[in-house]
Amino acid sequence: MSSSACPVELLKRYLNMFKVPPDSKDFIFRPISKGKGSCKLVDPDKPISYSTIRGPFRRDLQGLGVEPSKFGLHSLRSGGATMVANNGVNDGVFQRHGRWKSVQAKDIRRR
Repeated sequence: MSSSACPVELLKRYLNMFKVPPDSKDFIFRPISKGKGSCKLVDPDKPISYSTIRGPFRRDLQGLGVEPSKFGLHSLRSGGATMVANNGVNDGVFQRHGRWKSVQAKDIRRR
């Protein structure tokens, strides 16, 4: 049984809400156009901006009682990479997912 905070369930709801097909080659998270009572994804070739995500992320941290100025979105990327590395996920999979172009770039924190 999954909870409402399950990342997989949240992603499924997001994809369903914005009618993103599972085989889409477009960016999943991208700018949103808000209209009267509706929202839609725009510009399939443009990723969502750092600042667009940072504001709600920090607001949510503050709501959890965490000091938001101590964290940025990179915390999610590096934390996620650390988690999968510690759980035996194949290096090539998370190297590709993290967009590290070389093994040296991926391993920079291990040195």
